[in-house]
Amino acid sequence: MGLVDVVVVNTRDIYLVPGVPSESSQQDQLLGTLPSNVLVVEPYHGLGNRLRAYASAAALAKKSGRALAVVWIPDMHLWAKFTDLFQTPEGVKVFEHGILPSVERLQGNILYYDYNSRGGKDKVLRDRSHRAIYVRSAYVLQSETKVSEEDIILELKSLKPTPSVQRRVSQAISGLEGTKEIIGVHIRMQTNIELDVPGISQLPAKHAAGIESMGPLQQKRSLCHYTNFVPKLESVKGENVSFLVASDSPEATHALRGIFGVQILTVRDSRDSCLARSIRSSDCAQAALAEFIVLSRVSSSLILSDWSSASELIRRLSAPTPHTNGCSVGRKSCLRDIFACLKRALLV
Repeated sequence: MGLVDVVVVNTRDIYLVPGVPSESSQQDQLLGTLPSNVLVVEPYHGLGNRLRAYASAAALAKKSGRALAVVWIPDMHLWAKFTDLFQTPEGVKVFEHGILPSVERLQGNILYYDYNSRGGKDKVLRDRSHRAIYVRSAYVLQSETKVSEEDIILELKSLKPTPSVQRRVSQAISGLEGTKEIIGVHIRMQTNIELDVPGISQLPAKHAAGIESMGPLQQKRSLCHYTNFVPKLESVKGENVSFLVASDSPEATHALRGIFGVQILTVRDSRDSCLARSIRSSDCAQAALAEFIVLSRVSSSLILSDWSSASELIRRLSAPTPHTNGCSVGRKSCLRDIFACLKRALLV
């Protein structure tokens, strides 16, 4: 079995990484066991994006009576394999390298959808057809068979983390014993795309995993600077209240400790190397997943970031825990509350 390195340019190219086995007769035999009405989902981008695509596909497969196959390909957005994070769900086949050409060859006339291509997002999957479906997505799938938010939440909660992730969760929760009331806070404020996804600038800008695929990142995340969260924390702080803060920036937790002192708690140490260049590694993905699970389990309420798939994941894992948005809604909100905006500016 040969090893291949493939540089991806077209969104339909196989996205392989160094050291991944190339397609072979052995793989064809495994693919040949997939039924003709299989739903193949290829989750895209980072952890939160991948899990919402996976969960919506899993819910759709269950409601429409299809078998589910998952193509979880490690790349610069997430180097962790599916099996680094979760135990494989019963009845689900997981592939960690590209299989689209083989699926097309073995299944014949498949229905193909690419939510990450230009104009491809939110295409309605013709799941009432008897043909195999292959969909690449970083988003919730739209389909003829309706899938509810509750269906997606159920699939996310049914995933069983690997023992290594479970150990991280147990250790963190044990360390929080005795804390009376915990409000979970997730701050997604990193606007430097190269720091957020190391190596992304090496891809063509228009690549499905490239910089343009990240959308108006700088604009959206600037509204989620930690200073915009301060008024929300101040409005709920109390003698018995602690804030469990998860952030993509050590600046946020450091500054909030300067304001709220010992009320600020974290799962991970501020010196954690995952807040540096290794942020997308397998180990860091396990740490992030554990952190999100802890937030979802111990928080009496949540203050989350807008335009963040990680915050979206925490919200779904914690349902029905109440949550609110900690980000600014932009210039209009400042016109309505000049005092609050001036206060935030002084904190920067």
